[in-house]
Amino acid sequence: MYTCFICRYHEIATKGDNRRMFEEKLIDNLRYQCQTLEELPGLTFPRVRGRIYVRREDKAAFTEEQVEIGKENFFQGDKPVATVGENAALNAALAHAGMENSKLIRCKCKSDWVDGTVIYDLYFTDGKRSGTYVLNARTGEILKYKVIEERHDRSVADAVIGEAQAKQIALAKDGLVDGNVSKYEMHLKKVDDSYVYDLNYICNGVRYIVQVAADDGEILSYEKIVLKEGGAPSAETDKHNSAEG
Repeated sequence: MYTCFICRYHEIATKGDNRRMFEEKLIDNLRYQCQTLEELPGLTFPRVRGRIYVRREDKAAFTEEQVEIGKENFFQGDKPVATVGENAALNAALAHAGMENSKLIRCKCKSDWVDGTVIYDLYFTDGKRSGTYVLNARTGEILKYKVIEERHDRSVADAVIGEAQAKQIALAKDGLVDGNVSKYEMHLKKVDDSYVYDLNYICNGVRYIVQVAADDGEILSYEKIVLKEGGAPSAETDKHNSAEG
């Protein structure tokens, strides 16, 4: 007989300083799912060395019926269960909508439990069209979707540079490697009659503040701030905009 289920982390194990947050979210999801199953009452969820153990509070063994229920609902166990990551879910939705990841200017993805099934809620837009999708996070099945044409001024529709491409343009200016970048932030905003990306990130002890045009990828402004130990700015800066050259 089984006295516990072992939940392995998979991609959560690759997280950095925020790994604990993902672990706690996973435990919350497990606890919530177990509460919906009357056949699995009174459980504990100790976390030990990259794994979560699901045990009965009385430390007794699970019955055969409880083992099968656990496998069927939220554990891989002996049954093959398709686990779809967020990127794979987004790519499946984009392919269905006939849109490209590189041209997106906004994208959101969150997971949730609905009637005992984990799902992904996705929203994305490239400025011309937007999609809202609900996918089964285990099988990748598209449960519900809606794709609409955006109705706004041409400046947004002409924002052909996606977030990923704007980031590459900014990093390429100084030959930076994406893997060395930390505290990365990006925002799309309207300036006069056009849209621009504001980028802010740190690499190799230097903070970069870059503004990239969303229509053609031109670097409109650029600033480098050399940081002291602890992240405080020093007196050394390098700042220019497109008008100055």
